[in-house]
Amino acid sequence: MTIIDSTTVVVFNSNELKTVLEGNNTYSLIYFGANITLTSGITILPSKTSITIDGTYEGIRYTYEDMNSADFTYTIGIRSASSVRITMQNIDLIGHNYYGIIAVADLTTTSGVVLTYNNANYTGPQITYCAYGTVRYIDCNINIQASYSPANEVAECSIVEIGGTTTIYHTSTTTSMFWFRGISNPIFRILDNANVTITSINSYLYYIEGARSLSLTFGNNSSTNITVATGMCYAAQTANSVLIDTNATLNIEQTSRNATYATWYISNLFQMNNSSNLKMISNYTGITTTNYNLVFNSASAQFILNNPESIIFYNNNTKALNSTSTTAFNFNIPQFNRWITAKTLNQAGDIYDIPNYSWYKLENTGNIELAGTITSSATTISTNNLTANELATLPSLTNLTFQNTPVFSIGRPSITINPITDQSTEITGTTTPNADVRISYNTNDYYVVADSSGHYVYPLSTTLPIGTEISFVSNLANSFLYRFRTVEIIYPGDLSIESATEILTFTLEPISSSPTLCPRSSTLKVVVNDSRITPTNWKLYATINHELQSQNGHILTNGLVYIDENNNLTILSSTPTLVYTQPTITTGETEVEWPDDEGILLQLNIVPIIVGETYTATINWSIEE
Repeated sequence: MTIIDSTTVVVFNSNELKTVLEGNNTYSLIYFGANITLTSGITILPSKTSITIDGTYEGIRYTYEDMNSADFTYTIGIRSASSVRITMQNIDLIGHNYYGIIAVADLTTTSGVVLTYNNANYTGPQITYCAYGTVRYIDCNINIQASYSPANEVAECSIVEIGGTTTIYHTSTTTSMFWFRGISNPIFRILDNANVTITSINSYLYYIEGARSLSLTFGNNSSTNITVATGMCYAAQTANSVLIDTNATLNIEQTSRNATYATWYISNLFQMNNSSNLKMISNYTGITTTNYNLVFNSASAQFILNNPESIIFYNNNTKALNSTSTTAFNFNIPQFNRWITAKTLNQAGDIYDIPNYSWYKLENTGNIELAGTITSSATTISTNNLTANELATLPSLTNLTFQNTPVFSIGRPSITINPITDQSTEITGTTTPNADVRISYNTNDYYVVADSSGHYVYPLSTTLPIGTEISFVSNLANSFLYRFRTVEIIYPGDLSIESATEILTFTLEPISSSPTLCPRSSTLKVVVNDSRITPTNWKLYATINHELQSQNGHILTNGLVYIDENNNLTILSSTPTLVYTQPTITTGETEVEWPDDEGILLQLNIVPIIVGETYTATINWSIEE
């Protein structure tokens, strides 16, 4: 044993670990200085409050292996009243005892115990036995395998919290992954920002002992993928509540049939918050008409959707969602899609599997708001925010039902369509990267694929007349999410000169002597109107049909010139002279007006002006895109 200071020690074997954990000392940080195999049971001193066991010391990561025993006493144990907080971190764990690495006695007085496994790898029959306390797995890899004891649960517990990047793999054929007992209101919580993968190849996620009320929470920005053989729960055991919080993603897939049971049962509140995602897939062999994805089985059940990003339910044989009582629902959702039959999963949810019914706000003004009830035989919508035009255009709300619905989805991917006119030679826009886009007009369908940035291009073989309706469907293959849009070819608009000064008068008091330039005595202004649906920058040009000429035929050669802001001089002629470039793209009217010493001025250097004569020339203005 190496003592670093009054709180920190390095242990090298089981006896030294026992001495530190059982002794009345101040050591709270225990490093492993070697691989350690437990050789006898250790009882942690009840008065200890905080212990961290770190398996990595001086850059070397070590392994802890428990005893080849199925006896509770042959563990590191908390065997009496305690509220100790124990962290095992940066360590590899080999288990043989199904009472776990640290066993906690079945006492209500151990409800304050917190066991945290942080950056730990475990292989064995069961990592945790802590019926009344809290267990946390952060950045862990846990493999529940038959070792010296048969494979059992991941944990017997009351409160489970999983965070970081954690993978849990479970091979038991007889038990759940988590057995909730101890306190009356157990909790299963995925922590904020976690990335969790949970797989049970033969069994189910949780068993709830007795009359306990389990709540499940999937935290903000978390991502959870759950694959279970026989569902989320034992038989028809009911979870009290489920919260899929803001930006959380939860994917659940069941891989084999469990008698006549559904994948998941909920008795109270099932709620999804803003931008959350849920996918439930039931695609196993032999599925029956009662193997639903989700069942609400209490009169107190509620289904609340607060603007989720996407929801996908797929069942290959029966309706995906059922309610055995009357379930109240309140939806604020972007779009609802319903199928009355299910294609095989590898063909479902793509551009060729358009839902039978879809509801959404036609004006793209926001979400659908729906409230009502669901029973086993009917869906009743009591309130909605669809307009009269939308209700007349969309399918009847009597078809928005969960009955006879093996597949439904909620969500609305984006699609933009660049303006299409009777002069367009292609159709372009943006949508979900790599999505398929179906473009329909004149009873024909055409398909293009967006690139990795979401841009799509469809070349038209011929221009289409004003008034042609074009319908769009965007879908990423097997996403079950669709965006529907319809546009009409319209007049493209004009770029035109609304008004312009054509006749100028000048003051014969020069403002420059080399060359001799005389200023205007009137305003020089041009007003350009851009009503195009796709505006671009434009340029303004000036020409004259002839030189300045008096009523008696006298010519003032090179009399009209253009002076720019840099004092550059250009003689006006029948060749267009660039006099203005639009600096930024804008629509509507733009007024162009020049200062007195810029723009079109009178030059007197070449030919003297004849007093008493009036000289004229017409200024012609033109505009170019």
